[in-house]
Amino acid sequence: MNRLFLIVFGLVLAASSCKSRRNQSSISGRKALNENTVIHPGIKSVHNRAFNFDYLSYKIKCSYKDPNMSQSFNMNVRMRFDSLIWISITSVGFEAVRVKMTKDSIIVMSRLERQYYLYDYNYIKKLIGTDLSLTQIQSMLTAYPVFDLQKYTPAEEDLDFSYRDEYVSGNLKVDKHDHLTEQFFKHLIEESSARIEYSNYKKIDDQKFPGKLDVHILNNSKEITLKMENSTISTGKIEAYPFNIPDKYAKGN
Repeated sequence: MNRLFLIVFGLVLAASSCKSRRNQSSISGRKALNENTVIHPGIKSVHNRAFNFDYLSYKIKCSYKDPNMSQSFNMNVRMRFDSLIWISITSVGFEAVRVKMTKDSIIVMSRLERQYYLYDYNYIKKLIGTDLSLTQIQSMLTAYPVFDLQKYTPAEEDLDFSYRDEYVSGNLKVDKHDHLTEQFFKHLIEESSARIEYSNYKKIDDQKFPGKLDVHILNNSKEITLKMENSTISTGKIEAYPFNIPDKYAKGN
């Protein structure tokens, strides 16, 4: 299951790994937009309707498939915006992996192996080939645009927006309520692509949160899918992110 977590973790992150290596600081956070910032009105509406939170907790029913394996499992996720992501992965009713991500580090505790693994964000860069931040990962999981908002331009179809630079082309689709329905990224050199589809939006605290995420990755002709169904979504204050590593657990890396 620890290996599975690393696969899933890399898969989810890979969905935004196609961003430009030339400008690693271009990702927008959910901050109030400067009135003088030039952004297309459609993208500004997406920003204004984005799901905002200080704390967020929810459960995810996951179905993973690649050419060599398929597996179902559950994740319990807790977040504090721009600060922390806590994940518990369970299979057949037992916790197999627990994860804690901060701005500086990632700790993975494998119950099955009785080991723990400590990574910094350079590990993510090696895993998927690009830099990512904690806030970036939170944005992608909660249906917020990956690229710099200023760089999106209208596409040929209504409610579609495009992005392109030296290395990457991207596409963003929204519905009539200004919610994301799809983000697509294609690395023009490596010929890899990722598509995230958001659907079944649910009303949470007078906001809308995607009930389903379908992630599709194509890399070296290898197709990987991850279906995520969200439930029990709450923005109430989270008091605890328990992560006590037993003394008998060995460091695995």
